[in-house]
Amino acid sequence: MEFKKIVAITGMSGLYYAVSQRTDGMIVSSIETGKTNFVASRIHQFTFLDSITMYMLNNESKELSKILLQCKDLKIPIPQVSANNDDLRAFFTKVEPEHDQNMVHISDIRKFIKWYAILDAKNLLPANNNETPVKDENTTTEIENTNAQIEIKPQSKKTTKTISKTDSEKIQKHIVKKTEK
Repeated sequence: MEFKKIVAITGMSGLYYAVSQRTDGMIVSSIETGKTNFVASRIHQFTFLDSITMYMLNNESKELSKILLQCKDLKIPIPQVSANNDDLRAFFTKVEPEHDQNMVHISDIRKFIKWYAILDAKNLLPANNNETPVKDENTTTEIENTNAQIEIKPQSKKTTKTISKTDSEKIQKHIVKKTEK
């Protein structure tokens, strides 16, 4: 599975496959459960995994996908998300010793561990950087134009009103007059 097809969604735990995009949101499928649903862009923000980076020393950054693959290659035990902060920091320092400890917070490390566990459980991480990951049976979804920006537009409440035939005729005449100008 390519990381550009996996998305993290604000306000929703876990990771999702991007099935398709719409102007008002995205259709996603949960990697853990396989359940597909629509997520509105008015409420949530979408971040593709391949666009996430972590802070490194000297004001540099490193792609999250590379750090995930480093963790897989190290084959060190993954701590529980509920472990104390010192254990989490020590683990992440083993995975990426060059990370900026002031900018990479413990909550970021917890999220990293959760995402790693999800991807590893579904065998979506290759064993080393030269291999391609094995696809899960739920990974057959395709998405077009993954780099497209989703425009968030506040929508007003739509109300329906029954109008009489004479009102309808007035509206039609008004529209015709507008188009003739």
